[in-house]
Amino acid sequence: MLSPTDVFPYATNTSRTKQIDHTDAFRHGPSGPPGQSRIGNYGPMTAFHHRLKTHAG
Repeated sequence: MLSPTDVFPYATNTSRTKQIDHTDAFRHGPSGPPGQSRIGNYGPMTAFHHRLKTHAG
């Protein structure tokens, strides 16, 4: 894992129960560039921060 802590801004969570998220937004369909899902584009987030980033706009 590249980052042992939550990558959400100002987060400090170091627990082992985090979800993996794309740090650069994933784009579905043919408009998405190749290589979006790569090691350098992943970061751990708690479930709450992941939902906040995904659904809060």
